[in-house]
Amino acid sequence: MKNKNKVNIPLLLAGILFCLTLISSSLTSNLIAKYSTTASGSDSARVAKFDVDTTTNSQSDKIELVPGDSDSSGTYKFTIKNNSEVVVKNTIIVKGVPNQVKVVFNGTEKTQTGTDDLTFYVGVLDIGGSVDCTLNFSALGGSATQVTQAKIQVLAEQVD
Repeated sequence: MKNKNKVNIPLLLAGILFCLTLISSSLTSNLIAKYSTTASGSDSARVAKFDVDTTTNSQSDKIELVPGDSDSSGTYKFTIKNNSEVVVKNTIIVKGVPNQVKVVFNGTEKTQTGTDDLTFYVGVLDIGGSVDCTLNFSALGGSATQVTQAKIQVLAEQVD
């Protein structure tokens, strides 16, 4: 007697392979969906405000010095205020001071003997800080040259 229930092996293997492909595709798609995300964002930057003001406290912007007169003197007062959002260091540069003129800034004395600018270090000002500054000019005895206009420059730099 012949067995009529013959199993077609290639067709059976193809069916098993198809079922395994469906199962693995389902598992893989769930795994990818679990670890796949989308995101969005934005970024912005702002520069800190830098604002240093000077205010004159003197009665006059003009100081008259008599060359050769050691009693001839004058004072210039001003305030430096740090309105910045950063800490700053300040330096005062006095330009155009003629020979034989002494300049005193808050106790630091310098005498002009050449043509260089006179530089005074003010210090570091915290945010919102201020400092009162006093420059005293006086002619020295001897052969002082004629006093011309001096320029006071306040240099403010950000402290890192």
